[in-house]
Amino acid sequence: MISRTLSADSQSIILLCSHLGLPRQARSGPIPLSVGEWNELAGRLKASQWKRPRLLLGRTAEELRAELAIDATLAERLHTLLRRSGQVSIELEQLVDRGIWALTRVDANYPERLKRRLGPQRPPVLFGAGPLELLSTPGIAMVGSRDLDPGGEAFARAFAGRCAEAAVAVISGGARGADRVSMLGALEAGGLAIGVLADSLEQTLRDHDAAHFIREGRLVLITPYHPAAGFSVGNAMGRNKLLYCLADVALVISSAEGKGGTWAGAIENARHMWVPLFVRDEAGAPAGNRALVSRGGLPLSPVDLPTRETLIPDLLARAGGAEGRRGPAVAEDDVEQTSAASLQMRPAESTNGAEPDPDPSDLFSLVWPRIEPFLAEPRTEQDVAAAFGLELAQAKAWLARAAAESRAHSLPKRPRRYQRLAARLL
Repeated sequence: MISRTLSADSQSIILLCSHLGLPRQARSGPIPLSVGEWNELAGRLKASQWKRPRLLLGRTAEELRAELAIDATLAERLHTLLRRSGQVSIELEQLVDRGIWALTRVDANYPERLKRRLGPQRPPVLFGAGPLELLSTPGIAMVGSRDLDPGGEAFARAFAGRCAEAAVAVISGGARGADRVSMLGALEAGGLAIGVLADSLEQTLRDHDAAHFIREGRLVLITPYHPAAGFSVGNAMGRNKLLYCLADVALVISSAEGKGGTWAGAIENARHMWVPLFVRDEAGAPAGNRALVSRGGLPLSPVDLPTRETLIPDLLARAGGAEGRRGPAVAEDDVEQTSAASLQMRPAESTNGAEPDPDPSDLFSLVWPRIEPFLAEPRTEQDVAAAFGLELAQAKAWLARAAAESRAHSLPKRPRRYQRLAARLL
């Protein structure tokens, strides 16, 4: 048994889909299932005689192969992941002692908004600290660049204060700049905040202010990554969707034009229509803000802030009354709502591990028009990563997709270089 407070279904999902209990810098060994791989496995499980994730526990590789109709390699991978319950049990108990809880897609208190808007793309496992019920409270996502101008800081504090007065949670990423100013603005005004982290949850919990606000029940921190995983561009891109999907409305404080996590998240939200997007509109706002307004973002000036009594209703009315298009239907892949139990908690600190970057391919259609001109001349994967501020793994994934879709050509000489197909045919 991993933990008395986790259902057996949740235990199985944590074993299969998280990096708990694995070496932090492992170069070999079992790789946890991605969201897509879990969805595929859950579909096979539902079609089998077993039905429930808990019935995967204790099975041999051959039993897994035969019942789920999978190949021997995958069956052995699943078997290896499932049999590490001892290591995972130790790490989960350490998390409990430090105030960190775990929640899976089969738990009844998994955030409803993530189910509704992300459907099968929601994270199989979430880690967090603080009161779970805050994840269901009315909220506004406030996002922006790390480099925040004085006008943007004043705007963020004023709007966060208005949220505090209205008992509306500020939802942000906790990073330096607009995120942190927004969250602290709400908390210091006596309000509520939800932090969706792309950086180490354990490190954040060492901050005195964060621990204080969690103890007061006014702050909850969550992450889809291992609680010790450090920051990466891929993690930031992957968590953006959670910021938007937990909110009723979103507000961009500041954004660079055409680059950076704030821009990418705003464009992804616009593409999926999760929630209405407002953009700070005043003299001195960066060019990215104006560009987002030109793409359909709704301008919001400092003199045009709604009153606390009508904060969210007023913003929704300005956006045409839309909450955002419903996300994909909730799949029955996990046989939802098996238990209200999650790993329970007490306030405070840490553990070890790492989590892979999320698949970047859902942003490919947005970034390719900017990468393509750069490939007029042959470029290496390292060239692309450096030019666009990407993790090397992300650059490799996008270039591989470009080659697979005949958008670019992989040149035969080493080091591997890519050139856009149009240029090669000239």
